[in-house]
Amino acid sequence: DLVVGRVTETAILQHVEKIATATLNDVMLPPSPMVDASTPVSAVLPLLQMYSGILVVKVGKVAGIVTKADVMGAALQQKL
Repeated sequence: DLVVGRVTETAILQHVEKIATATLNDVMLPPSPMVDASTPVSAVLPLLQMYSGILVVKVGKVAGIVTKADVMGAALQQKL
C-alpha cells in the first residue's frame, strides 16, 4: 500500500470557501506517521501529541490506525 497523504476535517474546513471545486489533492496533507505493529504503545504517545492518528503497518501493509481516542479509551478502561 502506498500512502500519499491524509485528509482531515481541519484541512477541509480550511478550504471551505472553495469546497465546491476542491479536490482531495487540494486539501490533502502529508501522510500520517507509520509504525510497525510490534511498536510499544508508549513509543507512539509522543507522535499522538502531534498527529491525530498513526498508521500501523504489518508485513509491509497498512493494517490499521491508532488515534488519540483509542489510547484514551484504553487508559480509561484500565482505571475502571
